[in-house]
Amino acid sequence: MTGAGEPRTGSGEPLAALLATVLAEAMRDERVDAEGQRRAIAAFRSARRARLSSQPTRPHDDWR
Repeated sequence: MTGAGEPRTGSGEPLAALLATVLAEAMRDERVDAEGQRRAIAAFRSARRARLSSQPTRPHDDWR
């Protein structure tokens, strides 16, 4: 499926081939490490709490 008018990436690869590769990679069937996921979520929440408590709300950012 490589027609003359087919869109290509900057390196000359057909865009459809790149898209197929990216989608196949995204759909891999791998198990999620539950402990790693728990640690990542805890780190995110901790960083968010630290950021929220250390910075006052600016009037134009307060949507309430």
